[in-house]
This record gives sequence, C-alpha cells and structure tokens, in this order.
Amino acid sequence: MKIVLGMSGGVDSCVAAKILKEQGFEVVGCCLLLTPDASSDSEAALRARQAADRMGIDLVVADCREEFRKTVMQPFAEAYFAGRTPNPCVDCNPGVKIRSLCRVADELGIEAVATGHYARIDRTANSLLCAPTKKDQTYFLYRLTPDPISRLHFPLGEFSDKADVRALAEVAGFEAATAKDSQEICFLPDGDYTSFLLSSFPDMPSKEGNFLDIHGNIIGRHKGIIHYTAGQRKGLGAFGKPMYVKRICPQDNTVILCTAEERFADTLTATDLSWCSGEAPADSFEALVKIRSTARPAPAKITLHDGRADVVFETAQLSPSPGQSAVFYDGDRVLGGGFIE
Repeated sequence: MKIVLGMSGGVDSCVAAKILKEQGFEVVGCCLLLTPDASSDSEAALRARQAADRMGIDLVVADCREEFRKTVMQPFAEAYFAGRTPNPCVDCNPGVKIRSLCRVADELGIEAVATGHYARIDRTANSLLCAPTKKDQTYFLYRLTPDPISRLHFPLGEFSDKADVRALAEVAGFEAATAKDSQEICFLPDGDYTSFLLSSFPDMPSKEGNFLDIHGNIIGRHKGIIHYTAGQRKGLGAFGKPMYVKRICPQDNTVILCTAEERFADTLTATDLSWCSGEAPADSFEALVKIRSTARPAPAKITLHDGRADVVFETAQLSPSPGQSAVFYDGDRVLGGGFIE
C-alpha cells in the first residue's frame, strides 16, 4: 500500500519514513515549499531529497507558497494589527500542510497520508487522540475534520519521549538525529515579528498611543499595538510595580495593563468553531480546555450558541489571549475548539 509522507529531512520525518517502511508501506515523500524563500534548490528541499535518497523512497515537491501566504502569513499580520495574538501553526498544520499532502495524494491516486506529528488516530471511532508525550501536538491539529483524519497516519504517535525518536534515528544512521528542534515560527527565523510586520505590510497603521489601567486611567504611552501581546511583561516601562498586558484595543489604539493578580480570568468566548467529528458533542458539555499549546488542560463547562462557545472554568486561567485557540478535550480525545475572542 502506498502512502504520502510529509518529508522535511528532519529527524521526525526520517524516523516516520523508517517506521512506515517497516510497516509495509511504499512511502512517497512530499516536500512542501511554504515560506517565500523556499525553492526546489533551497537547503530544506535538498535536505529532504538527500534523506529520501538515503532511504530509497521517491520524493515529490509541492509548491504551496501562495497558499501559505494567504492562509498563514496574511492572517498572522492582520491579527496583530487587530490586537490579537495569533498562533500560525494552528492555521498551517491542518489548513496548509495536511490539506496539501492530501491534494498531492489525490493527484497520485493514493489514499493514505502521513506526517511526523506527535498525535494518534483511533481508527474505530475516526478520532484524533493525544500522543503520550509532552511533545503532543494535537493543539495545532484540532481543526482537522473527519475526512483527513480518516486518511492520516502518525507513525510517531506512540512515542512517549522525543529522546527515543532520536535514539532510533541515531541507530539508523540519520544525520538529522542530532539536529536541534526548531522553536521559531518558520517564516520568522530570527523571531522578530515586528520587523516582519512593518516591512511586509508598510501600509498598515502602527502609531503610538496610551497605556491604560483596568479602570481606564492613562498611565503611560505605548509605541504601537503590534509591539505587544496579552500577558507580556517585558518592554512596557516602569510603573513602580510589575505590570502586564491585559488587553489590546485597536479601536482606540490603547493597551490595557494590569497587575499580576489581575491577569486571571475564569471565562472566555471562542468563535470560528471546528469539530473533529464534524459536529459538536452537545449544546452544553464539560471538557478539558487548553488555552495555549503549553498550558495544562483545565476542567470547564462549554455552552454553545450562535456559533460561539462560552467557556466557564472551574478555576481562573492565566491570561487567555484573543487570537490563540481554546481546544476542547474529552480525556485524550480531541473534540475541537475555536479562536479566543
């Protein structure tokens, strides 16, 4: 049976290819060109080709740069100018990477698709499940729907430690075994998102304005809302005590600051909902909710109405950030989620 595997040449995709071959699949690697500087001759594409050649598998290259720009980079910029804190991987993984792999597979007449994500699939229920590791990546995959889930394979899903993946890569002689994991946004290799925003979108407004406290009092001046994210502490200035960004208000160009104790909230609203099963479990239900990729899932009650989800937590959560995702879990099963308002 043939399977299309997203192939970067990194340790995860190399080990995924090895496991799939051992499971009897005929693997076709697919290198996705995403960022504006990507090309068939770029370092990343050459690394993928070398890894595929080493393992004796075919490699195809798919140009997804325009789709990536429209689906990931443009919304990323628009979110910051709207006072939100986006997570581009939430848009990219289901909306560009996996969708593109499915499209390539369709063109090749192949049903099965795989990636090196740390997640699992329950075939009996066609459900997305967490991986048993702190590397679990289901937070970035919650917008997957039933059709791609039914086609997906996650060969690394049962690993409980990334060290075990590296050990397997080292035994296999993969050069990627010792390569460091990337912690940066792929189109911001230096992490400087403000320079990216100002250079890529020079017509978008970013002007100075007022810092306010939660009571509406002016307590200072900010240098433009794109320089701030909810929960931020550094770079705000001196106020006689630690202050944090509570909320960003583009409508009047203000940034609201708060004390450490004022950062917490026990409710939030999420919109643009997506469900892994294709539909919500109920109009009202209890679930575990993650409000950022590194957060612990927290018990909450979710009530749905008019395409929105009102979330009430049992205990207050630290700095829910508009633009991030609230992802709902039933144990280790991913129900779905939406974007925090």
